[in-house]
Amino acid sequence: MKNQLDILFVLTVMDKIRRSGIKSENGYVLEGIEAGTGYDEYTVYLATPQVTLYIFFHNKYQFEYKKEEHFKGFMKSLEVINRNY
Repeated sequence: MKNQLDILFVLTVMDKIRRSGIKSENGYVLEGIEAGTGYDEYTVYLATPQVTLYIFFHNKYQFEYKKEEHFKGFMKSLEVINRNY
């Protein structure tokens, strides 16, 4: 499945996680989603145990997940964070 992603939406959610979340070893966590950066800080990620979304330089991105239901739940969680924080 080809996933279409609104990069601005994801970066907005990431900012909300960083501002409202709890500091963790690798970044910040809010509502079960961890937000962090790669070692070069050009790569950012949002992750749950089932889904990881990487955003690379020039707004390229990659999802890692095994089940479509996990992906849908992940996207719903991003929408909840965006709406509530």
